Amino acid sequence: MKSVRFIGVLTLSALLAGCGLSSPVKMNTVRTYSLTSVTPTKLAQRSRSSRTLLVTLPIPDAGFGSNQLIYKPLPYDFRYYADHQWAAPPAQMLLPLLSQAVRNQGYFKAVVATPFSGITDYHLDTRLISLAQNFLRPTSREQLVLQETLASNATNKVIASKQFSIYVSAPANNAYGGVVAANKAVSVLTGQVARWVIRSVG
Repeated sequence: MKSVRFIGVLTLSALLAGCGLSSPVKMNTVRTYSLTSVTPTKLAQRSRSSRTLLVTLPIPDAGFGSNQLIYKPLPYDFRYYADHQWAAPPAQMLLPLLSQAVRNQGYFKAVVATPFSGITDYHLDTRLISLAQNFLRPTSREQLVLQETLASNATNKVIASKQFSIYVSAPANNAYGGVVAANKAVSVLTGQVARWVIRSVG
């Protein structure tokens, strides 16, 4: 009986030793990306207006509020990349980019962003309607759709409202290709939004 127990202990020890010598289980690395692109613009030395603008935090539509990278293999079919994610929800990353794009126009005396609580002349509200990599064509495309509303703080009335939409072809049919296209889409669309804001208040 003692010999059986001794053999069992040796067997268990060998198994544990084998586990210790084996290679560790490989875990999938989650890659993290950011939205950072803003179209470079030569800043005016002085602002062309004494007015000020508040850019509020964009509100994401349903399904676009997380930091997951979204792709569409089929119409109405939204899926998420398993090992790729944004550094923060895209709506949050859009806030400083929109603010900087308008600031780069050199029109307003000041462009501030929430949570600023002071007095401003106007505020710009944004809805993030879509930011997804579309695989409905042989070459995937990133689609970015924003709904912009510009209002006067003095009257609390809407001055202008417009939907902006863009498709940008991805350099590769994978997650990183979508990220590259998304940054280009943001660069183009934030510039369009900024120029529209200036035209609307000018």
